[in-house]
Amino acid sequence: MSVEVLRESACDCMHEIIIKGMEPVAKQELVESLLSVLEKSGVLQLQEDEDADFLAKLAKLMGAAGTQLLNSYNKLTKSGDTEAAAKCLCAAEEKLPYLFK
Repeated sequence: MSVEVLRESACDCMHEIIIKGMEPVAKQELVESLLSVLEKSGVLQLQEDEDADFLAKLAKLMGAAGTQLLNSYNKLTKSGDTEAAAKCLCAAEEKLPYLFK
């Protein structure tokens, strides 16, 4: 995502990876690892002059990440795995500042 001509396509690719069907715990781990890479690389530290198209793609990616974490939380709650459900909910709550940006 550091290459300007590729970053919109990279967002789309990561979005598709995040929304693919997986078991809830594996999904939570995948989302957390992908978003951790984005956080560490500084992609989520947005500048004032960012391209609007990139911001739209990044917003779509972050929205999908939050939705998938909440879906995993719901599935784990229904299955009775409260410990894993709590981890998913905590992960979703930690991403709220990025979602509100």
